[in-house]
Amino acid sequence: MKNEIPSPEFENLLLLLKSAEHYKLGLQIAVNYEKEFEAYFKCSVKEYEELIDFLLKNNYYPKVILNRVLRIHCNHKYIVKVPKSIVLLPYLKELKLSGNNSIVLSENIGKLRNLRALELESNEFTCLPESIWYLERLVRLSISSNKFTVLPESIKELRRLHILDVSKNQLAFLPESIVELENLMRLDISKNQLTALPENFGELKKLQYLNISDNQLTFLPENIKEFLKLKVLILEKNQLDSLPENIGKLQKLRYLNLEANNITCLTENIGKLQNLQYLNLSLNNLTSLPESIGNLRKMTRLSLYGNQLTFLPESIGSLRRLGSLDLSNNKLTFLPKSIIELKKLEKLDLLFNPIIFLPKNIGELENLKYLDLSHNQLTSLPESIGELQELQKLYLTYNQLMSLPESIGELKKIYILDLSHNKLTNLPESISKLKNLTLLNVVNNPLISLPKELKNFTNCQIFVGKNPTQELREYVKDWKNIFYEN
Repeated sequence: MKNEIPSPEFENLLLLLKSAEHYKLGLQIAVNYEKEFEAYFKCSVKEYEELIDFLLKNNYYPKVILNRVLRIHCNHKYIVKVPKSIVLLPYLKELKLSGNNSIVLSENIGKLRNLRALELESNEFTCLPESIWYLERLVRLSISSNKFTVLPESIKELRRLHILDVSKNQLAFLPESIVELENLMRLDISKNQLTALPENFGELKKLQYLNISDNQLTFLPENIKEFLKLKVLILEKNQLDSLPENIGKLQKLRYLNLEANNITCLTENIGKLQNLQYLNLSLNNLTSLPESIGNLRKMTRLSLYGNQLTFLPESIGSLRRLGSLDLSNNKLTFLPKSIIELKKLEKLDLLFNPIIFLPKNIGELENLKYLDLSHNQLTSLPESIGELQELQKLYLTYNQLMSLPESIGELKKIYILDLSHNKLTNLPESISKLKNLTLLNVVNNPLISLPKELKNFTNCQIFVGKNPTQELREYVKDWKNIFYEN
């Protein structure tokens, strides 16, 4: 930083400027050494003072400003501008300025040659100083939640960039040059107004995470097959009606979210994604699933709610690692026999389907903890329901149940049992064995009594509704755990 050897007097001044106790005195004296000061610091005394004020507001002290400030975190600090003299921090590696609304950036910010990370979220920017695009050592840039409508072609100069977040802006397209960011590993372009992706988008060969959700894409480019290192792909809330046939080339893909699109059918090649662990196809227009879905042997979570499925392929039983399966809001009338092969299943969501009956051996789902069968057409439950020894929550509201099997009393771990809005006239005495019950809902059933032992379940709230039968009201009139609420 020095152009010439400082005088002894100026050396003493430097000591004052580095001192937390005496820096103000140093600033007062500095006006007498303006030329030497500018030659040494490459800025005026006034600009230096602005930097001191800027740092002090953010708990950085003068004694370290010359070469030891590596990080400045100024998120949500109501900063109006970044001083030009920020260039006096030659070793600054991380600068966070998010949430400062109308902050003004200087072109000098591009002179921070050692800057690795720059966060400028939520500042209402429509453009940035051109010099920012030439921060050659930058590896992380976040400009999300601003008002950008375009990104400059010069973005390609950020050759070392690993992480780029431009989500929550107003981008209608991406610059073609973005594909020259050859080291990019994580890209978030969600919540913009994109209708298409650059023609050579597949050239981002090191990409591992890609979020394009909440845009207006109607198709994916064929060269998506080039993302051979991609692990996470988020495409929810677009207008896709299909997936490219070569989607199966993404052999390292673990997480695929396609929720809220217009997909009507899946390619058989989806079964080639053999490392996939999470698949969300909810809120689409699927009427069936390909048999190849059973090839996704590493799948742990599958979400299909809000489709038009009328049946499931038997191959679904091959998903032996599946822990969560959401089939709610479909048109299923029955479950495939192979469903019982899902031995690791812990959560099964089937509400809002016209299911008439359950598999007789449903009890073989030995790890099931959560089962929601609300809003179906069940008239009975199989005896094997009592074999679900891990079950903790069971929802059966809005069915056509007229009775329950005695085996329901074997659900020793259950603590929530919702039987509301059925046609039950009595409950089996075995329910008294459910000592862990904390909530029993029997609202809107023509019950005339309850098992006597339930009266002593002091930790259980029993909801009978505002209008129970007269017989039931009389039967439980002195029970402390009865609630007349819906």
